[in-house]
Amino acid sequence: MKAAALAAALATLAAHGQTPDELRVMLEKGLANQAYEAARKSPDRLGDPAFDLYFGIAAINAGHAAEGVLALERFMLADPGNLAARVELARGYFLLGEDQRAREEFEAALAQSPSPAMSRAITDYLDALRARQSRYRPTFIAHVELGGGYDSNPRAGVDNPLLTLPTIGEVTIAETGVRQSSRAELAGVGFRVTAPAGARTAAFAAAQADFTRYARAADFDQNTYGGSAGFMGQWRDHSWRAGAVEGYQTLGSVPYRRTHGGFADWGRALGDRAAVSAGVQAGRFEYAGTNTVRDADFATLAISLRRAIAVALDPQLELAMNGGYERNIHDERQDLSRNLYGGRLGVAFAPFATWTAGIAATYQRSRYREPDALLLATREDRYAAAEANLAWKPWRYLTLRLEYTEARNESSIALFEYRRRTALIRGRYEFR
Repeated sequence: MKAAALAAALATLAAHGQTPDELRVMLEKGLANQAYEAARKSPDRLGDPAFDLYFGIAAINAGHAAEGVLALERFMLADPGNLAARVELARGYFLLGEDQRAREEFEAALAQSPSPAMSRAITDYLDALRARQSRYRPTFIAHVELGGGYDSNPRAGVDNPLLTLPTIGEVTIAETGVRQSSRAELAGVGFRVTAPAGARTAAFAAAQADFTRYARAADFDQNTYGGSAGFMGQWRDHSWRAGAVEGYQTLGSVPYRRTHGGFADWGRALGDRAAVSAGVQAGRFEYAGTNTVRDADFATLAISLRRAIAVALDPQLELAMNGGYERNIHDERQDLSRNLYGGRLGVAFAPFATWTAGIAATYQRSRYREPDALLLATREDRYAAAEANLAWKPWRYLTLRLEYTEARNESSIALFEYRRRTALIRGRYEFR
């Protein structure tokens, strides 16, 4: 969470009122401890709204939340519309563990349309409240999603039907394997529940169903169902999750693949503006029908670093790296086994209080273990994509999102090369 950045923003906001200059200057310089000690030397001024405001902010940021809350409660009686005081009072309640009162004040502050940076900091605190709440009482979150747009190549088909392939020579690809654009329609539903399982541990379960329909490529319509269950916990500034996952996918209304596996994640805050996380997942892909020859065990490792930069628009950078493998369970089909690795670099920022935007670049490389059984050439793919998104939150639980992706897959075997462009709009509503 951005406690330091939020405190500085609050001090600047409050400076527009008539407050004691000494405390105001100290807070604007980030000297909360000095401001608190200076204020304690003037106990006769307690009860003066201007003094209470700065004393309350200083006390909370100096680690004396109880004193700060009392001062800010007095101030709010005189000036209930002061945004700086309301946010800092909410933070004081948060530090004291008075979660319900903290949530009420944070939500009231969001309704006052704070700056983008302050809005994001408040949202971080609300997220932390939800995570903390899961340790001592059950929680439930559900969502529905609708959307649609354009997909230039839902089948991942080649550009030119005339190809030259190893050992075969020139061939003509069937129409279903050639790039063809289509209108796309999207829908999804999901939920997540948690229940306390100890002082610092909670059990969780989640499920998701996504549906994609193509006007001109019905054979690639997809239904994807997934679920997970396990335990999560917190220890100091470390968080963790571990559990099992199950997935099922249909392609063109026909069963395509099941996924069984387990996962473990770890994360840690690095100060107020950075965090690092790592996760592993392993399991098995089980295909249906003629695709059973593709059954494989898999494992992946992912590491990411997120950092907020203290400049205009408060951008957040994310760097992620991953590596893994798929091992076909049939000894004679190791041409379908592969090693893969890649990375992602993205930046997100908030131009306005209810708007966020982001851009990202993704790269993934796959190398297969043995030459293709028919083409007698070893396949190696290089996938790259550029993404951009813009999201608007007109209400706290409703998000409208525009997404654009430009992707290309290059391969040592021309049959697997493709280009794809998608432009989608989604609406998502959450129930809490």
